Amino acid sequence: MQEIYIFKQGMLYGKLQNNDCYILENNDFIPSKAIFYEIIDVLPEGIDLKIMLKAFNCKTPIQLLPYLRNCIGDFSFSSNIDDNNFQKFINSNINLEQKFPNILNAFLNINQQNLNPESLIYKPNQRLSLSGYQHKLQVSIIDNVIEENYADFILKPANDDFYNLAINEHLNVNFMSEFGFEVPLNAIVYDEILGQYHYLIKRFDRDEMFLPQISLNALMHSKDKYEGSIEKICSFLKDKLSNAQKKLFLQYIYANALLFNNDLHKKNISFVFDNGELKLSPAYDVINIYVLKKLDKTQCVLHINGKLNRIQIGDFRQSSQILGFDFNALKDSLNETLETYLNVYPKYIEKLSEIPHLCGLKKLQNTFLQSYDKNLKLARKQNIQPKIQNFTSNSLEDRMQILESNQQSIQNMQSSKDLTQEKNLTQDSKIEKNAESKRDSAQSADSLKKLNQKRKHK
Repeated sequence: MQEIYIFKQGMLYGKLQNNDCYILENNDFIPSKAIFYEIIDVLPEGIDLKIMLKAFNCKTPIQLLPYLRNCIGDFSFSSNIDDNNFQKFINSNINLEQKFPNILNAFLNINQQNLNPESLIYKPNQRLSLSGYQHKLQVSIIDNVIEENYADFILKPANDDFYNLAINEHLNVNFMSEFGFEVPLNAIVYDEILGQYHYLIKRFDRDEMFLPQISLNALMHSKDKYEGSIEKICSFLKDKLSNAQKKLFLQYIYANALLFNNDLHKKNISFVFDNGELKLSPAYDVINIYVLKKLDKTQCVLHINGKLNRIQIGDFRQSSQILGFDFNALKDSLNETLETYLNVYPKYIEKLSEIPHLCGLKKLQNTFLQSYDKNLKLARKQNIQPKIQNFTSNSLEDRMQILESNQQSIQNMQSSKDLTQEKNLTQDSKIEKNAESKRDSAQSADSLKKLNQKRKHK
């Protein structure tokens, strides 16, 4: 195999040669197995890997490394020792709020084939190179236009196999902030052509520069991202994290279990380096899998106290002991996490009604409530009651009626408000408002028509 040179922060860091890995120390290449796990961790998976392998005529994923651009973390790769293949990235100029729902009103200037590839055809304007199994694109948001660029945002297109996946991830990633975890800016954008939403998230490894990050899978030198248990992981992390980070890590695991994120494998847990200290990265890839597949017996994918389901606070006793701190101190924090979930998650489910063009709203809310109901029943066995009374005692059907009643009240209030404002308008102002509205609608329709024509012919 041709030598592949590894660069970190633009500086020569090591090389790959004949499937062996070397790190640069004192101007000499020293064999190193550790670096290998960091390198393979940045490679794409799924259909993006297949597209790139075919496009660049590579037989193995490792051979793709020199073709990666702006990949996750601060690595770059080259076949030339004198060329670091460093890809400058574009910083978007959009100001996003941290809220749910966050519906971005922007033009989506991306070819439909790139959004939903039905074949392994690679187009020169495609911006892949990102790790993970799900199809994703690198995009920028400049002057309210979303385009493929080596940039600071990731777009996860709508998925025909899992309807409303974007909304699911948007809701649950944002909900992690309710627990106190750092969350990247994220939003959803409606595709007029597909009639579905795409998911957008700001990269936390891109600011004004490339920021280092490492997944738990790479940190543990693991070949299988699904292998292991939380207890084994804690044994590995006990000498690598501060006490505050150890506690935060277990809170993070419990929070994801409450959200039925059974896709929390070791590649979906990452760390960043802050002044030499290893810290948990911002939350990402948080999805309620129960809502997608109704996998009600797989609340998590990494065993917790020998369990994958019905995770309770007491299941973290052994993990806390392994990490070297008193379980009672952790117990209080996990109780707060559970209470936050029980009291606030229904509000997020209710907010789904604020998303326009959302097909299957009632079914989606009902499925979210089913996952919530399972945690609620388990909480009662732990003698913990939420403070939102209208979600504590009624049946699932009653709660759906409460949601529908609240949504109708909101609509009635909005209609009443609109009617009052209309009555207060003078006849002249009505005419002027209507004329302005028609002009705006015509301009918007014309702009959208031109954009869609451009997308279809790209």
